[in-house]
Amino acid sequence: MKFWFGILEPEGKNIIKLSINIRQVILMKKVFISHPFQDNPEENFTKTDKLLENLREKYPDILFISPLHLFSYFKQEVQKFRESIIDFCKHLLDGCQEIWVYGKSDGCMKEAQYAKEIGVKVVWK
Repeated sequence: MKFWFGILEPEGKNIIKLSINIRQVILMKKVFISHPFQDNPEENFTKTDKLLENLREKYPDILFISPLHLFSYFKQEVQKFRESIIDFCKHLLDGCQEIWVYGKSDGCMKEAQYAKEIGVKVVWK
């Protein structure tokens, strides 16, 4: 079964149509990428971009879940949303087989602790 969806280009002019085999996505190994953000949002976002580019090339059969990208509309993390974002990350972790942790920030530690509690394999990078 294929699922079609569109992505609006940044200018909002064109829609890029993509086809995804849902069964393939469901069966893919899902790895949550835990990476520091708060101490230097711009630099950490850039680092994570490069990291994910390399990981995607090295592991094409893994679906990487990146909360930094998912919540990129928070240009600067607002403290009042921090706990809500961590809660959303926990929900994302519920569907992952592993978490790869790339730092020891407060957020990374909370995500790793939650993963351990629910039996998700924690890999420190």
